[in-house]
Parts: sequence; structure tokens; C-alpha cells
Amino acid sequence: METYLLTLGFQDNDFTVHLLMNTLQKYFEEVQFIELSNREEVSRYRKLRLVVNADWNSLLNASKHLEKISAVFEIQIMDLSSGDTPSLCGIYRKQRNPTNYYRTAA
Repeated sequence: METYLLTLGFQDNDFTVHLLMNTLQKYFEEVQFIELSNREEVSRYRKLRLVVNADWNSLLNASKHLEKISAVFEIQIMDLSSGDTPSLCGIYRKQRNPTNYYRTAA
């Protein structure tokens, strides 16, 4: 099990945070909430930062499930177990030409 920082960018509405947390609880025993912030001062675009302890395959499956939620436009995964500096090991951005990168299985 490794420790990861999971950052989700999403368009907020009345049930999005609840939907995201329910989805994450299906994949992880423990989800540690870090921060919920607005992308800009007046915006419905928000970022949710969480710390999860998981194996890579579980995290990858959860991320693939989150990609299908229409409100989610960005997923970033940082490995906190890799030493002093967190390393980027997964990113997804929903745009005209979607960015989809995940490290290979460890």
C-alpha cells in the first residue's frame, strides 16, 4: 500500500461532492479530506484534495470510474511515498484533446 494525493477538478452542483465521496468510498477503506477550494473567486469549478492509502491497481480503477462522471474535468495523482518530493504518477484532463496519462503498474 502506498500513500497518494488525489486532486479532483470538477464543476460543482448540489450533489457532486457527495457523488465523488461515495464513489471513492467504494474503492478505498479510508479517505482523508485535505481541502475543497474554488478554482476562482466566483466559480462553480472546484478542486477537492484527498489523501488515500491504496495499491496502484485500486487507485487506477477508481480513477477510471471517476473519469466517467460528467462533472469531473481533471484528476491528478501524486505519489507521497516516493521520498521528500511527491511525484506525479497520473493525470487526466477532459478537454478537446483529452490528456490521459497513468504510470505503468508498479
